[in-house]
Amino acid sequence: MISMIKSFIETVTTLVTFIINMVQSLISLIINIPTYVNMIVQSVNVLPSFILPFVLAFVSLVVVQYVLNRRPD
Repeated sequence: MISMIKSFIETVTTLVTFIINMVQSLISLIINIPTYVNMIVQSVNVLPSFILPFVLAFVSLVVVQYVLNRRPD
């Protein structure tokens, strides 16, 4: 009986820890999004002007492909 209660407590502790870590990761991602976007914009600005349209077209195609390949659940 005691082992069952101990196992239940460990399971609840694991679930709570998982939820806390998930929320922390989500907050970290939201906080770092401007940094990621800034890095991408700065790296695109360094490219020569004749390569820029091809890079932007490639990135646009990848984003469209990513969005179209998502399956609604």
